[in-house]
Amino acid sequence: MPQSQRTCKTTKRSTGRRRSTPRETLQEAPLDPKPAPTPASADSAPAASGGPIVPSVPGPKAAIGDQPEANQDMIATRRTLPETRSSCTHKFAVAGHEGYLTIGLHPDGQPGEIFIKMSKAGSTLSGMCQAFTRAFSLALQFGLSLEDACRRFKGMRFEPMGMTQNPEIPEADSIIDYVARYLELTYCDPDRG
Repeated sequence: MPQSQRTCKTTKRSTGRRRSTPRETLQEAPLDPKPAPTPASADSAPAASGGPIVPSVPGPKAAIGDQPEANQDMIATRRTLPETRSSCTHKFAVAGHEGYLTIGLHPDGQPGEIFIKMSKAGSTLSGMCQAFTRAFSLALQFGLSLEDACRRFKGMRFEPMGMTQNPEIPEADSIIDYVARYLELTYCDPDRG
């Protein structure tokens, strides 16, 4: 077989996926030695590699890149918890699904992170609870107030829903609803919001 035909053939890896050889890639997307000229304007700037002049297009990306100090105003500071922290663990059940809510506390007694451990480890429900608690904890640490967080998650309705063992929250629309209502009852100031 001639050399040129061998370099154009595709090869297979052990995974069965097809891979192109460099020669085939070049044939699919040939390089043009002379790029098409672009109109020059007052907004155009030469490329760093000495290539063609490309006009700059104003837009969100250009505005973000041109104003680094504006980005710094939008970045929040994360308030992490100390290495050794106080916590509270609360056992709950919603429609027969048992779990444990652990709340890590800042030195001032305000929640800074939460964890939910469901009785069926490895289940979809357990995984979604873990994902929710990570996002909730990060939101608290980056400055979302507990009142706002509880307000946004209260009332979420999905299975499992139903009766609880907590007399202050006799029925919950979901585990997320229960956790938000429990946090609100336990840690939020009733005079606010």
